[in-house]
Amino acid sequence: MNIGQFGDRDLGDSKFRTAQRLANLISVFCALTWRVFWMTMLNR
Repeated sequence: MNIGQFGDRDLGDSKFRTAQRLANLISVFCALTWRVFWMTMLNR
């Protein structure tokens, strides 16, 4: 992919897509840590 061929809209779209992926990653990480925390609390 050549960056020169992208317009401003495509660059913003790519940045938005990266933000979406980061948000998904954070939500999955939060769910996993909450599950682990809940299991450790239950096993006490």
